[in-house]
Amino acid sequence: MATNAITILNFCKQFRFRKLDLSGVKIPGAILSEAIFYEVNFENANLRDVQFAKCKLIKCNFKNAQMKGYEFGDLISLIGHKKKVKNICFHPNGKYLISGSDDKTIKIWDIEKFEEIKTMKGHKERVSDICISKNGKLLVSGGYDKTIKLWNLETFKEIKTLSGHGGVVWSVSFSPDGKSLASGSNDKTIKLWNLETFAEIKTLSGHGYGVCSVSFSPDGKTLASGSVDNTIKLWNLETFAETKTLSGHGSEV
Repeated sequence: MATNAITILNFCKQFRFRKLDLSGVKIPGAILSEAIFYEVNFENANLRDVQFAKCKLIKCNFKNAQMKGYEFGDLISLIGHKKKVKNICFHPNGKYLISGSDDKTIKIWDIEKFEEIKTMKGHKERVSDICISKNGKLLVSGGYDKTIKLWNLETFKEIKTLSGHGGVVWSVSFSPDGKSLASGSNDKTIKLWNLETFAEIKTLSGHGYGVCSVSFSPDGKTLASGSVDNTIKLWNLETFAETKTLSGHGSEV
């Protein structure tokens, strides 16, 4: 059985394998170069001395696989940005990757074909953060131009620019219900935005230096913020009051 599996796979160069269960398969020494494996389960497989050179492995499971002597060869790179890539995130459908860069652009990538789908332009300065809504329909980006931009991921067009921060917008995050948005800025504040009216709901102040990160709790009732002041603050989103400051880090959070 193992010999047959190796023989078959050796003749499958450049083939695509999608959502296969190869758990427990024994293919020591197989040459899988240039094949594409997407969501393939190799759990408990014998992959000793297998050659994965130039192979594309996307969201594969190698739990407890025997892999002594394997060779991956060169890793796949997505090339297109002209300057440093600061942020990346997967689309909920698992098919796309989104990147934000110091070149002021946001790029959408097809990670099955490893191709650029779209470049979205709008920020006048570097893109500092990006976040995708839970339903995958919206993208939000923060920039060094002090603005927040909302993008439609079906049309790849800008929907709205939110202004109000007095410094770089370092972090953006959607609420779990997708109805609101939080942004953290170098101006030491956090702003909450209504995504139906695009109006500012509230400005939260309390950090001594710029706010580097913001994140909603799963139930959407609490917001956490991290800052250059080395602290984490928790905020009650019903009263907008600070409930706790967590200290312990020796540098920015």
